[in-house]
Amino acid sequence: MNALMYLYVRQFRNKLRSNFKKPLAWITLILLVIYVLWLIKTMDASLKFKNVNQFITVLLMIQLYAGTLSIVTYLRRKGIIFTPADVHFLFPAPFSPKRILMYASARGTLISMVVTLVILITGCAKFPESTPKFLVFGIAYLILDTICEHSLAILCYGNEVISKEHIKALCRISYGLIIAVSLAFVAMFISSGLSAQVLVQFLGHPLIKAVPIVGWSLGFIQLFFMGPTAGNVITGGLYVISTAVLAAVAYKSKCEGDYYEDAETFAKDYAELKKKSNKGDTSSWRLGGKKEYKEATVRYKGDYARAIYYRQLLEYKKETMFFFNLRSYICIFIGCISIAGITIDIDLGLGNLLAIPVILVYVELFTSIGRTKWEKEIENPYIFMIPDTNLRKTWNATKLEHIKAALDAAFITVPGGFVLGLTVIQMLLIIMAFIGINATNVYYHMVVEVYLSKVFDAFRFLLNLIQFAVQTLVIGISAAVLAVCIVTGIGVEIGFSAVCVITVLMSLSGMFVASLALEHMESE
Repeated sequence: MNALMYLYVRQFRNKLRSNFKKPLAWITLILLVIYVLWLIKTMDASLKFKNVNQFITVLLMIQLYAGTLSIVTYLRRKGIIFTPADVHFLFPAPFSPKRILMYASARGTLISMVVTLVILITGCAKFPESTPKFLVFGIAYLILDTICEHSLAILCYGNEVISKEHIKALCRISYGLIIAVSLAFVAMFISSGLSAQVLVQFLGHPLIKAVPIVGWSLGFIQLFFMGPTAGNVITGGLYVISTAVLAAVAYKSKCEGDYYEDAETFAKDYAELKKKSNKGDTSSWRLGGKKEYKEATVRYKGDYARAIYYRQLLEYKKETMFFFNLRSYICIFIGCISIAGITIDIDLGLGNLLAIPVILVYVELFTSIGRTKWEKEIENPYIFMIPDTNLRKTWNATKLEHIKAALDAAFITVPGGFVLGLTVIQMLLIIMAFIGINATNVYYHMVVEVYLSKVFDAFRFLLNLIQFAVQTLVIGISAAVLAVCIVTGIGVEIGFSAVCVITVLMSLSGMFVASLALEHMESE
């Protein structure tokens, strides 16, 4: 066993030992397994996999997007994680730069191998008659995928031949490909609905499989499970040949360590990101390069705690994209899709009124709010010196979060409401209900972060799971109130009004508890 392999195995074993000596690690692992099983069951129920050909589309979708993105990140020298320890000990050591790249990229390869194995084991459990096929495919695919991944890492990340202009062009082409595929998938979803059969047709399209390396890998997977059609044989063969060619070219390519400087910068950024992530700050996940700010001014109005609101507004105005985040972009994207269907006469009955709230619930659940400005404010000593009540400080520090929630809800509700034929009152009630649910999540997110972060500091996943449970509880209560109003015949509009009132009461109680958290920290 060579020194790098020994180092990799020893680090992995030591990390496992140190983590699993703590009871919380076992709790986290159990919850993670339960979550994965729930995710698989939900996916199976929604897509209704009838045979192994349809089930394998899950792996095909992962390969399509993850494969393209990994090439882009390698080209930009951001796809491999180098720790500060790697920079200090490995770079000066007498190892070839290629071997160091293979060592570092093995971390990412291990994750993709685990995901693939989970899918294959699930497939064996669901379709036991296809177990031999899964086993043969698993061995062949994992070997080829590992070779291809390491070869791409050396050729792209360790590149010393291709100019920066050509790299930028390749990145743009890759991003364009991802966008084009996503738009084509959305168009097929709108016209045919979402089902396993639709995924099979989409991923089996010749244009998808014609994409070099990534598309060819889809053909290789389909060759095993969907039979030897002409397209599958050609693209599968091209994938095997291209993997062998990439490995040979990577072995012969020039790589003398020009990437060391970029890797060192990336390692520093990654260490900083990890510190912020341990504090729950996911709003600034940016690796590589300096964050740019614009010049901005703001006119302060009011006094005391209102200064917090205007200072936050000034910070946002300096941002390139103002206060728009991932959730905003998703809402804008969904709104644009809604506009595309404005000429279609959609009549779903009660579903017309419930479609938008359901979409907003999914957006709220699966786009984490991350650390709010309020949670960052409590790290600034000046906030304790403002001669105002903690309740007013909390309100002014979270006011912008409610404005952002209103805009995000409007991006979906307004265009979607016109397409579905909703009245202005109904659209306003939906937006107000979303603001209330989001406000409740903001305040209780902050409460969980302040009171439990010290207990679960080493297990951020468990803390995130608690916050997710709180979000689900708030949404569940709102859905129950709305369902009661619909079933009893009171009316949907009154149901949304009741949701607004209940979420306002819950958010007020959350704001009060959050202000107590500030008082508690101030006393410390």
